[in-house]
Amino acid sequence: MTVSQVYFLQPEGAVLRITTVLVRDRGMYECSAENAGGVAKGYGLLEVERREAPVIEMNPAATQNTIDGASVLFQCRVTAGIPTPRIIWKRADGSPLPTNSEVLQGGVLRFNQVQGPEQGQYLCTAENVAGSTSAIATLNIQGRPVVEILNDKPLMTAEGSRVALLCRASGNPPPTVSWRRYDGGPLYSQGSAGGAPQSAQYMIERVTREDEGVYVCSARNQAGEAEDRLNLIVERAQRPELPNMPPYRPEETLRIDQPVFVVLHGHRAEMTCNIIADDSPGVKYTINWRRADGKQMNRNHRIVNGTLYIEEVLRDDQGVYECYVLNNGVESKAAVRCRLEVLAPPSVDLVPSKQTVRPGDDASISCVARGDEPIKKQWTRTDGVMSSRVKTANGRIMFRGIQLGDAGKYVCTASNAAGVAEGIAEVIVNEQVPFISADQNNVRTYVGSTATLKCNVARLDNAYLVDWSRQSLSLPRSAIIDGPTMRLRSVQISDSGVYICSIRDPETGRESTDSIRLEVEQISNIAIRITPSQSIIRQGDDMEVSCSVSGDPLATVTWSKDGQMASNVKVENNRFIIDNVRLENGGIYRCTATTNAGTFHEDYLLAIQCKYDFVARKLDPRSAFKFLNDLNYFLQVHFFPTSATPEFPMDAEQLSVQTRSSPYGAKVALDCKTSLEPPVAYVWSKQDGPLPKHSVNSGSRLTIQFVKAEDAGTYVCTARSNGMTVDIPTILVVTGVVPFFVQAPLSYMQFKTLPESYKAFKIEISFKPENPNGLILYNGQTSNGVGGDFISFGLNDGVPTFRYNLGSGPAVIRGTKPVKMGSWHTVTLNRNGKNGNMIVDGVGPVVGVSPGRHEGLDLVEPLFLGGVPDFSKINKLNGFESGFVGE
Repeated sequence: MTVSQVYFLQPEGAVLRITTVLVRDRGMYECSAENAGGVAKGYGLLEVERREAPVIEMNPAATQNTIDGASVLFQCRVTAGIPTPRIIWKRADGSPLPTNSEVLQGGVLRFNQVQGPEQGQYLCTAENVAGSTSAIATLNIQGRPVVEILNDKPLMTAEGSRVALLCRASGNPPPTVSWRRYDGGPLYSQGSAGGAPQSAQYMIERVTREDEGVYVCSARNQAGEAEDRLNLIVERAQRPELPNMPPYRPEETLRIDQPVFVVLHGHRAEMTCNIIADDSPGVKYTINWRRADGKQMNRNHRIVNGTLYIEEVLRDDQGVYECYVLNNGVESKAAVRCRLEVLAPPSVDLVPSKQTVRPGDDASISCVARGDEPIKKQWTRTDGVMSSRVKTANGRIMFRGIQLGDAGKYVCTASNAAGVAEGIAEVIVNEQVPFISADQNNVRTYVGSTATLKCNVARLDNAYLVDWSRQSLSLPRSAIIDGPTMRLRSVQISDSGVYICSIRDPETGRESTDSIRLEVEQISNIAIRITPSQSIIRQGDDMEVSCSVSGDPLATVTWSKDGQMASNVKVENNRFIIDNVRLENGGIYRCTATTNAGTFHEDYLLAIQCKYDFVARKLDPRSAFKFLNDLNYFLQVHFFPTSATPEFPMDAEQLSVQTRSSPYGAKVALDCKTSLEPPVAYVWSKQDGPLPKHSVNSGSRLTIQFVKAEDAGTYVCTARSNGMTVDIPTILVVTGVVPFFVQAPLSYMQFKTLPESYKAFKIEISFKPENPNGLILYNGQTSNGVGGDFISFGLNDGVPTFRYNLGSGPAVIRGTKPVKMGSWHTVTLNRNGKNGNMIVDGVGPVVGVSPGRHEGLDLVEPLFLGGVPDFSKINKLNGFESGFVGE
C-alpha cells in the first residue's frame, strides 16, 4: 500500500488526505495514536470506483454513400468508458432526425429507404460522469445514371453521309458519358467518342459499311453504371454500272466447295472460293471475304487467291462468312456464303475427386465434361480391371457394396472431335476403424458469423486424434479445434476453401479423410421497391412504374410481363411507361434485379378500373354483353387471382364480379347473389358456348358435377324481378390441367416467343417423364435448321440437360444424375448474360458459361413445349432428336 501523505494526530485531530486518488490507492488504512498511557489503533477501508471517459468509433465508416431508396445504418460503437456511456444521436445542424430513421440499441442509427432529404451530417455523442465525446457521421445520397440517346432507333443512314451519335445522361453526382461499340471493335479514327460529363457525341465524317453495328452509350458515376444501345444501319450507296459489264448471277460466278467448314480450336482454317471469270478484255476480278454477321475479322487472317486463311482460330471466329467479287474495284452482286464451326476439346471435373468409404458401402463418382457435343465419356482403372460390382452409365461410375479390392484410382476420359481430356479420382476403402466422415460436405455461411465444421468418427479414443488442414493454404488464425469439430470465428471471404479432417491408425498406418467446402458470402442487404405514379389506374390514364434496388449500387434492373407487353408500353432503364392505359395492359409485371448477391425479383399487379357505369336498373343488355366480353378477356388473359380481382366503379347497388377456382375433376357450385326483391327468376348461361351437359341448374345455384378443362370461362346469371333485370357474371378457372405428350407420332404445344430474354431469364418447369430421352422446351432464332441462337432443355439418358447458344457455340449444363421415371420433378433454368445455372429438385446449382464474347440471346421463333413440329428445322446443336414423353 502506498500513501501519498500522512499527518500524525494533533490535539485538534488529524486528517489523512490522498490527492488525485487512483484505483491502486484502494485498500485498508491504519490510524495509530499514542501517548504516555499507551497506544491505540483504528482502521478504515477505502473503496475507489473506476471512472473512464468515453471513447467511440463510427462503423462501418464515418462517411457512407448510398443511392435513393436504399437503407443504411451507422453504428456509434463505444470502445471505452466507465460507467457505460449514454449514446445520443442528432443532426449536426440541430434539426430533428428524419421520420424514416430510428435509433436502435448499441448506438445504431438506421435510415429506411432514403429519399434525399436525409443527406447530411449526424452527431453522435457519448457521455458519462467522467466526460463526453462526439463523432460526426456523413450520409451522401447518390442517384444512378439515367441514359438517353437522342438519335432515332434504329438509325438508318446512307453510305458516305455524315453521322453524329448523340447521348446524354443525368444522375448524382453528374455521370461521365462515353460511346463504345457493342462488339468490342474500335471506334474509327475519323470519329470521336467524346467522353464528357453528362453528354457524349461520336462523329463519323463519312460513314461506311464497316461502321454498321450496335453502339453503346455508357454513363458512370459513383452510384453505378447504366447504358443504352443504338443500332446503326448503313444503306449501301447505288453503284454505277460499268460499260459492257455482263449481268452477274451468283450461282454461276462463285462457288465454295462445302457449305460448312469444321476446324479444331487453335488450328488453321482454310476456306476457298472459286470464280468462273469473264475473259472480256479490261475486266479485272478480285475475290474478297468478310463476315456476314458484321463482326470484325480475326486479326490473323489473310486472303490469297480467293482462299481465306485464319491462323489459330478462336471460338469467336465461328459464324457465317461471305465471299464476294470486286470487278475493277467495284463490288458486284455475286456473293456466296459458308459457315465456320470451331470445335473445342472437352474439360473434365470429377465429383468427388477423393473419397473414403467402408466395405459394403455404396459409392459413386460423377464425370462432368464440358465442351462441344457429342462428348464420349469412358471410365477405366489405373491399376487393374474393374470388378463386376462396378457399373458405369451416363458418365457416372457406381460401386454397389464396395470391397477392399475396389480401392484405387479411376480415370474418366472425355473425348470429342477436338481432343481428349482426363480426370483421376481416388477411392479409399477402410476395412476397419478409424473411419471419419464429414457431417456436411458443403457449408455456407456469411461474413462475420461463426462457422462450425464437424466430422464424425466411427470410434474415437486416445489412440486416434483428428487432424485438421486446409487445401493449399494454412488454417485461419481464428480456427479453434476441439477434436472432430473446428470453429472459425468471425469468418471472412478469404476463409472460403476446402478443409480436410483426417484420422490415422498409429499401428496400421491406415488413414481416413474427408473434406468440407466452406463458402463465405457477404450478407445480402438487397431490397427492391416498386413505386407506381398513382395508386388507382383508370382506363385512358398515363402512368409509369419505377423499380429501385438498394444494397448494390451496380445492380441492373429489367422489366417483364406475364405475357407480351402491349404496343403502348415503353421500358426505360428501371421504369416502364404506359400512355393511354388499355384493358390489355393489365396483369403482373415483374422487376428483376441482377446484383452481386444474386438475382431478385418483385412483382407489381396492374389492376385497371374500367370506364363503364355498371348500374343495375339502367343497364342496357347490349352494353352488358360488351362489358362481359371485355371483362372475360381482361381476366382470362391476365390470370388475376381471387384476391386481386380489379375493382370496377359501381353505383350504390353494386354487382360483385366473382372468380372461382376449381381443380380438374372436382365439383363446384356457382351462386347467384342479388338484392332484388322476391320473387326472383334465375336463368344461367355460359358466354361463348352452351352450359356443360354435366351441370345442374337449381335456380340461384349452378352445380357442375365433374369439372373439365373446357368448362373454364364466364358464367352469367340473369336475375329478373318486378320488371328489373340484372346480369351477374362469375368467372370459373380450372386448375390442375396437365397435358400429356405421347409423341405418336408428334405432340407439342406452341406459345409466343419467350419475352424479355435478351439479357437474362428464369424458367421453372415441372414434369413427370415416362421416357429417359426427349426435348421438353425449345425456343430458337431461326427455323432453317442451320444455326442461330436458341435455348433447349430436356432429358439425355434421364439426365436433365440445359443448353443455350448466344452465337459462339452452345453452353451445355448437365445434371449430376438421372431423374426417376414416373415421378414429378421441378427444374429451374437461369441465365444472366453468358452465365447460366440449373437447379434440379432443389439440388444445385450446376453452372455453365457460354463461349465467346456474346452476352445477348436473340429469339424470334415460337416457344415449344414437349417437342417441335420438325426437328430438321431447329438448330442442329439443340442436343435432342425426339420429343418428350410424359406429363
